[in-house]
Amino acid sequence: MEKTNKKLWQWAISIILPLCICLIPLSEVYTAELRIFFIVTLFAILLVAFDLVDSLIAAVVLFMGYYATGIVDAATVFSSWSNDVAWMIIGSLVFAAALNQTGIMKRFAYTLILKLGGSYTKMLWAIYFVGVIISVLTSCNGFPLLAAIAFAICKGLGYPLGSKESNGIALAAMAGSVCPFAWLYNPINAGVGDAVLKLINPDLAITWVSYLQISWPWFVFDLLWMILLTKVFFKSTGAGVKTEFFKNELGKLGQISSAEKKALVLTIIIVLYMIIASFTGWKTAYGFSLIAWAVFLPGINLANSDTIKSVNFGVVFFTVACITIGSVGNALGVGELINSLVGPMLENVSNVGFIGGVWGISTAANFLLTPVACSTVLGVPLMQIGVSLGVDPVATLFTIMMNTSNVFMPHENTAYLLFFAFGLMMMKDFIKYNAVRMVGHLIFMMAIIVPYWFLIGVL
Repeated sequence: MEKTNKKLWQWAISIILPLCICLIPLSEVYTAELRIFFIVTLFAILLVAFDLVDSLIAAVVLFMGYYATGIVDAATVFSSWSNDVAWMIIGSLVFAAALNQTGIMKRFAYTLILKLGGSYTKMLWAIYFVGVIISVLTSCNGFPLLAAIAFAICKGLGYPLGSKESNGIALAAMAGSVCPFAWLYNPINAGVGDAVLKLINPDLAITWVSYLQISWPWFVFDLLWMILLTKVFFKSTGAGVKTEFFKNELGKLGQISSAEKKALVLTIIIVLYMIIASFTGWKTAYGFSLIAWAVFLPGINLANSDTIKSVNFGVVFFTVACITIGSVGNALGVGELINSLVGPMLENVSNVGFIGGVWGISTAANFLLTPVACSTVLGVPLMQIGVSLGVDPVATLFTIMMNTSNVFMPHENTAYLLFFAFGLMMMKDFIKYNAVRMVGHLIFMMAIIVPYWFLIGVL
């Protein structure tokens, strides 16, 4: 009954809050079309934030809400499907599903934990590095596997879900598989960012190498975060580690198969292609939108129809719908509206002050919008303001995107939400630890990232 009442309240908020937008008076900049745009957008975002419907349904609400109300034409609403990003995401998810099906990632995870294990602290570090390496191999699409592995470890070692020991494992797994979104090229974050950047300057591009060059210091931040986790927050857990669990899980996988070897070779080919593409001008998107489908070729046979069925296409539809938020918003003049509201506050500020302002705006916006929606809605208008102040649009966009791994509550990022859905952490613990991380994130941004950007000429 309590759960039913909670859902009713969430539905009520999801309906009433968007309707409250009608109370805001129209103006020359805030038009009737923009009012409808904000109502539809906020309603769809709240549906996902409260987990009231599947993300596919929320995507349909966005697409058809914009189209049926007539605020823009069909070409604008559905233009996102002609973008490389949509097909790159589909390919990357299918490829990740194929890798998971072979068992190569689980084998790697359990082997490394056994090699580095022996104590709870060492196990946390092992889980973290497993996450990082799997993130590199799957371009940040390995977090569902890490969530499942973290859950299995907690159950296998007898750690109650929501306990301090379970919290440590969950945070280490998230640090390794979700936090790399900030510094490692991935089809969703970087792909969407590249599309947004081209709206300002078609000659600008985000590649595998350029993304790493601009963002790699965040890897250092993640290491500092892990030190804080292992030396302060979870130093005194005293939890033992039963290596028999990992040996048994590894034993279930048997001898390394030819499918696992093929998966590893194909993964290396894709990663190498994306690195080479950064220097040759080839389309980075082809790495996943074309090469990833080799898993179905005769002689490789790493995937089948069941692999396709295991992919959550709702994520694809919702990501593309979030790109549509930006396309429709730009067509309706969201940029002019944000300029009129935010512009005066950012006038005559220094480059550092502007970056700090963008960080604050994007952090606040991420509480209601998805990370992709933040990039598409805020990207163009904030980059335009930045250009008028002499700030490189790349610095503005990356400030927004870096907040992808910086959350206060699980709903702000679907990857964190997946971990939370496994019940590995209580809400109060999730908020507590991530609030600390958020403060550290801001300090690191202003003290390390900004000076580094000045050094490499981004600011």
